[in-house]
Amino acid sequence: MREKNTARQAERKSVDNIDVIPYDVAFASLPLVQADALTVKEIVFIESNVVDYQGLIDGIKPGVEVHVLDASGDGLAQIAEILAGRSGIDAVHILSHGSEGAVQLGALTLTAHNIETRSGELAEIGQALSADADILLYGCDVAADADGKALVDRLAVLTGADVAASDDLTGSAYLKADWDLEFLTGEQNVEAKPLVLTPYGSTLVNNTLDFSSDIVSNFVTATHPTANFGTINLKIVDNANSTGTARASLTDATTGQVNGSFSDFYYSGSTGKYLVVYSDGREFSFQSVKFGSYGSTVYSSLTAYAYRDGILLGSQTISTTFPSGTS
Repeated sequence: MREKNTARQAERKSVDNIDVIPYDVAFASLPLVQADALTVKEIVFIESNVVDYQGLIDGIKPGVEVHVLDASGDGLAQIAEILAGRSGIDAVHILSHGSEGAVQLGALTLTAHNIETRSGELAEIGQALSADADILLYGCDVAADADGKALVDRLAVLTGADVAASDDLTGSAYLKADWDLEFLTGEQNVEAKPLVLTPYGSTLVNNTLDFSSDIVSNFVTATHPTANFGTINLKIVDNANSTGTARASLTDATTGQVNGSFSDFYYSGSTGKYLVVYSDGREFSFQSVKFGSYGSTVYSSLTAYAYRDGILLGSQTISTTFPSGTS
């Protein structure tokens, strides 16, 4: 077992009373639990692509060490580098995106199938931890299946820490998520209390709903096969910022892909209608959509509007010609 030693402090700079080592960025509303009578050394790592991480950092208890991982790089390598030469750390909190059986650490997706290839770095991380240290993984659904539980078990073995992970949505209660870490593993009991980030309004899920086909039929709602993904609706309606009566619709999207005939998902007329894409309150990134003109109708412009909670955030108009038979 590791012995507790006095930690050698890395050179730091102070940002609003929060300790951050170089190449970090500010994070998000993390009211860490008060330490017991003895000082508990806790470090928080957050992926830079977590929604609203800047807002979350404002709630971190002053003095807690926080590092924001560059999402474009290898997150595990960054953690190992930050912890190199350190010792006596009691709890490591990792707030990153997750999915069934996988933890997203920047450009690295860590799974039970590739964790052995990172055993050297995990052993180095283990050397920085105290004898009874805990690692807490907040990514959504990480321990939801057998592969995820195997990943957590191996992480405990390779670091020597007790590990806790979520088996469902992590995040805002408004989105039917929570901050409980339901799956625990390791030789000792997990002593560190999970962060409870009540002000945070999103989740740490990492899923993509991919409509890989432009052929759709009777489509009202698209639902990812993982129930925790939530619901995204696509409708053609008469008014902007509307979830009202659909003029065209989509169905049968439970696989994350769309198939069928194109007969229903279009409209006729020269003034156009509104294609509305909306969710059940979760943040989502709308990456692309393909528009076309069928028959003899010619359109001259396309305008995209972005709303959040009914408030217009902005719009962009593409002024071009969509001639007959093209897209």
